[in-house]
Amino acid sequence: MKDSKVILEKTEVICENTLAFTFDSRDTDYNFKAGQYAHFTLTDPKFSDERGNTRALSFANAPNEYHKFVIAARINSSVFIKNLQSLDPGSGVFISKPGGGLTLHSDSSVSAVFISGGIGITPLRSILEDMFSRKLPHRINLFYMNKKETQIAFMDDFEKWAGENKNFKFIPLIDDRENKNWKYEFGPFNTEMLDRYIKNIRNNIYYITGPAKLVDSVMELLLDKNVTPENIRIEKFK
Repeated sequence: MKDSKVILEKTEVICENTLAFTFDSRDTDYNFKAGQYAHFTLTDPKFSDERGNTRALSFANAPNEYHKFVIAARINSSVFIKNLQSLDPGSGVFISKPGGGLTLHSDSSVSAVFISGGIGITPLRSILEDMFSRKLPHRINLFYMNKKETQIAFMDDFEKWAGENKNFKFIPLIDDRENKNWKYEFGPFNTEMLDRYIKNIRNNIYYITGPAKLVDSVMELLLDKNVTPENIRIEKFK
């Protein structure tokens, strides 16, 4: 598939320092699988750096018949994100064919554990929304780590899905122990927390997404618990 041109529909703040970008692809035949990513290329960017004007970004929503898709990004020092943030609705962006193999396993009798941090949550949200829209019977626990409650992307969605689906448990963690109204867990994610929530640890498939340091540390923890490498799927975010 050659690069397709999609149209920015809207940009919105979804949590602290985090933006969601909704694109319209109705004039293309573009399709992707939940959990995949694509390379986005900006034309005539206002700012430039040595990394260029193309980045790989994960889809944050489920494939749907409306030919719209969402990506999300933290606002940081990235020149690419600065350029993306400056686009007006109606602007065109080129997108590559989808890639990545972080898709939901087919055997619903095997439970899954999703472990993510920061904006690494996007492919997992895509998988979950697709799973719920298709009414798949998979059992999933989601551990989602952030520094503060205000930095949790898609919090309302995860809480809503957890309330509606008995097979989905949402376990957000924050580092901010000064938050006295927090009703969930405080970090860090460790062996004790895994033991508390997950039974038969070796009999699950694990999906780990987020910064490389987080992914590597969680993978080491799982290997120490004798989880086989074949049951660990990862995606590292830069």
